[in-house]
Amino acid sequence: MSQRKGPNHDRLISAHNRPINAMAVDTQSQTFVTASQDHSLKVFNYSTSKLQRTLYTSRYGHQEWVTTVDYASNGQIVSGGMDSKICVWDAVSARCQDLHGHRGSISKIKCSESQSVMISSSYDKTLKVWDVDRCTLVHTLKNTKYGHQKAVHSFLWPHDSALVVSGGRDGLGCVWDINSAKMVSTLDEHSAPLTSMQLFEDGSSPLIITGGMDGYVCVWDSRSSQLVEKVDVIASVNDIAAFSNGLVVGGTDKLLRVIDPRTWSIRLQLKGHKDVVYQVKTVPDSQGDLIFSSGGNGWVLVHDSNTGKCLYGVGACENGACNCIEVVPPKHFIAAGDDGKVIIFDYHT
Repeated sequence: MSQRKGPNHDRLISAHNRPINAMAVDTQSQTFVTASQDHSLKVFNYSTSKLQRTLYTSRYGHQEWVTTVDYASNGQIVSGGMDSKICVWDAVSARCQDLHGHRGSISKIKCSESQSVMISSSYDKTLKVWDVDRCTLVHTLKNTKYGHQKAVHSFLWPHDSALVVSGGRDGLGCVWDINSAKMVSTLDEHSAPLTSMQLFEDGSSPLIITGGMDGYVCVWDSRSSQLVEKVDVIASVNDIAAFSNGLVVGGTDKLLRVIDPRTWSIRLQLKGHKDVVYQVKTVPDSQGDLIFSSGGNGWVLVHDSNTGKCLYGVGACENGACNCIEVVPPKHFIAAGDDGKVIIFDYHT
């Protein structure tokens, strides 16, 4: 079964009455969770479309927009919001344990796939390391002299390693050791906010990829933190995805660019979007990896990474941008956005 041809069927879910900001998928339970500007989260089964839980009550949950969400290794859902709060939700009910400590909006949370560890980043210029099972703070990652001087937008935590790379509005990348809570090095090359980070594994030393609003993609040696290459992609970078033969960069100029890691040059420019590219995902395929990308006009396009050909497109959001896409090979992909709806596209043999 392949997702190279368009879906055979789709299922529309009216999930929220406000835009959906984030989404996470758990293949073990066959569920996904949406995080919305209406302050709530909702959990659905992606095989049946059935709503399983609404995570919001008058007593429990967020008082502002929910900005980020993830599944912990034990199956619990963890969310972060503009209220500076992280909620660790009970496995079956709509109750949660609040984690306080950040003093600004939570930009991202990511949970370890195998351990009871979670990392969060915030507009308060810090990252924090948490024990999810105990609901306790382990470390705060902050360096007032050499670290972030503005909001931390995102971070990269490859393979649950001891090292985390954060990207800030100040254009700085910081490498942290989460065991010692010390900053190891800085990645200082971008002249505008960092917007996306990715890991590219070329068979020897993994490479850290950073993209910024300055229109550049920078390639860094993960061991030495030395700059390997700086690629001019012209437009502000919104997202970066890695696949077997390179990188895909989605930008504000409606284009996707495929970068060849042998020369660090732009090999293909993929057209088709009529608005800003928001998210990019890649999916392995025997005939050539597939590139799924969402746009500001609510469409999702699927391209062939070898030829650059647009294989098909689907309307995912009726009114506004498609903010979130999650591909669940080989049968589904899920999209959500500004209209508060979720659409599940199904593929059949």
